[in-house]
Amino acid sequence: METIKIRFLDGLLTFDDSSVQFNADNPNLPRIQSINLKDVGTLNYSNYIFLKRMPIQYGLRFGLGGILIIIASIILGYALDKGSLMSIGVTVGIIMEFFGIFLVLGDLIIDGLFGGSLIIGICESIWGEKGFEVNINHNSGNQGICFYTALDEESKIKKAIKALETSVKGFSKSESEATQHKRSHETPKESTNTLKDLEKLAELKDKGIITEQEFELKKKQILNL
Repeated sequence: METIKIRFLDGLLTFDDSSVQFNADNPNLPRIQSINLKDVGTLNYSNYIFLKRMPIQYGLRFGLGGILIIIASIILGYALDKGSLMSIGVTVGIIMEFFGIFLVLGDLIIDGLFGGSLIIGICESIWGEKGFEVNINHNSGNQGICFYTALDEESKIKKAIKALETSVKGFSKSESEATQHKRSHETPKESTNTLKDLEKLAELKDKGIITEQEFELKKKQILNL
């Protein structure tokens, strides 16, 4: 079948003749997720609020931004002889710096060490974007494929559902044809063994080891007559 590729916000979803694979751009997701077509279940999606970056990244950016604002405020304050400008800028920078430190330490300790969700909840309320969580399930209950999309990508999700159905049908058809081809070119083992038994039995009769009557009796037993 023709390879189908669908680009989402979080990465690239690919359907080929043997598997479904998602290559993630989002650092919060595994780099590569894959399922063989023979193990693919259903694709479903639900509303979700997601972050484009990890909470610690927002904290580092806020902290760095605070430092830059403090430096810029001091320079401009002295250059323009505006003490009030310097005071306001430094205050804003310090607040940003402390908030950045809070996010970084909170992500490492509260959420990371103790398994909480305080920091990620704060980040979602500030920077979170509404979208969909997409799950492609594994038939046997093993880890499937999970990623996130923007609200305006729902049409791509529906396209992925159709692509999944097409891929699974194509795979099933190929597997069926391969099995039939293999069977058509196989020599039944049971028939081969029966032929060999009859040949041995005929040799015994020709050598006079068994009588004609014994030969006929055993032949019927071999042929299940």
